[in-house]
Amino acid sequence: SRAESRFQMLSFFLHLCFQIVLKLIQVFFKSPKDAEFIMLTIHNDGQAVVGSYTYDIAASKIAKVRKMAQNEGFPLKLTIQK
Repeated sequence: SRAESRFQMLSFFLHLCFQIVLKLIQVFFKSPKDAEFIMLTIHNDGQAVVGSYTYDIAASKIAKVRKMAQNEGFPLKLTIQK
């Protein structure tokens, strides 16, 4: 039904938001409040700055999050800007 379809979409969206916040906390060591703010910035603006790291550390963190996201089956785009 249409209501079930909307519920499934909302459930997926909320799960994705939770996963993003969780990765920000686990990998980038953000506080829950900061992680939620970054997630909402991504949602509203399409992007957000997560932090300022050396290239090697940034690349390592991005690789870790990409692997986690891939293993959990959700889409996530991360980039490094110099």
